[in-house]
Amino acid sequence: MKTSMDEGTTAPIQGDMLRETMFSEYKKPHYGGFENCLITTSVCGTWACTPCCAPCCNVTIVKDYERAINFRMGRRNHNGALEGGMYVVYPGIDDFRKVDIRENSINIPAQSVITAEGLSIYVDGVVYYHVANAEKAVLGIKDFTSATRMLAQTKLREVLGMKRFDEIQAQREEIVETLQQLLDEATDPWGIKVNRVEITDLQLPDKIKRAMGSEAEAERNAKAKVIEAEGEERAAAILKRAANMMASESGALQLRYLQTIQQVSTENNSTIILPLPTELLGAMSNYANSMSSATPAILDR
Repeated sequence: MKTSMDEGTTAPIQGDMLRETMFSEYKKPHYGGFENCLITTSVCGTWACTPCCAPCCNVTIVKDYERAINFRMGRRNHNGALEGGMYVVYPGIDDFRKVDIRENSINIPAQSVITAEGLSIYVDGVVYYHVANAEKAVLGIKDFTSATRMLAQTKLREVLGMKRFDEIQAQREEIVETLQQLLDEATDPWGIKVNRVEITDLQLPDKIKRAMGSEAEAERNAKAKVIEAEGEERAAAILKRAANMMASESGALQLRYLQTIQQVSTENNSTIILPLPTELLGAMSNYANSMSSATPAILDR
């Protein structure tokens, strides 16, 4: 069985000036006469009990996934944290504080965040952490869980507030990595190690959702019209080249004429075809061209 009088051999913990005295190299407390009297009375009273009930009533068990800090007469009684095992507790003078060192999670409640372009969004997330230094977690802060949650909310608003909404959607992995680094650095004096941060939900107000939906639909329609116009432009260029070719080659026009007659005649319909000689069509075309060229001269007169 271990006793809480055992001294550890861990190196002194460094910190700022406020924590330097608290986390300085452990020195065995010096008790006064009255304190020694209380300790002697507690120890004697403990072991004066029957051997059967004394070990059961005056021991504490620290599990492997826990660390403990023992305060004797209000003072830290050892260097570093006590690991898993059984320890004697002297009533009235010993106070054991246990800390779970397993990985834990903290939910970041949904909160409103104003993005760089002034857009209001609702964001929530999860922070995964574990206690890396139980001594700091007990001596350095009163409630490290609540403090880490509030710090995560603050850092989340700070990081997202510097980015636009489209950047938040596109750079999600970079954002959570930045949050993890900021939180890990800020919680290090408390003995907390932040393993990762996740953004679980990202919501927009209903009015903004509808506005963005209308904008996306208008953008899709505009792209469709551009594609249609580009297709018509290419088709017009092809038709123009074909018309120029037929105009320069009389045989091409006659061949196209015969193909049209054949196509119409093969269909089951009641259309009556009255073919005209291609020479007549050519004469009519030349007459139309001459009239169009003569019209400006008449107007000038």
